[in-house]
Amino acid sequence: MSTTIEIPKIKKAVKEDVHVHGCPKGTVTKVFFRDGTALTFGGSLTRKEIIFNAYYQKGRDAGMTVEEAAVFAGRGRL
Repeated sequence: MSTTIEIPKIKKAVKEDVHVHGCPKGTVTKVFFRDGTALTFGGSLTRKEIIFNAYYQKGRDAGMTVEEAAVFAGRGRL
């Protein structure tokens, strides 16, 4: 059985500092897709990590198994 899944391309990624009650608490990385959706990851990720994590999560959300999503995102296995 073959299934086609359309996953939008990444539009941009933004790293932001998080402040709680005025005190810095860390950094988050927000990834925006061309279809208007966004994902947020904790920490300051590299470009390679942003691409893998974003496409891996989109694949998992689309119903792929862990192995299928890892291959789709660009890494052979987790």
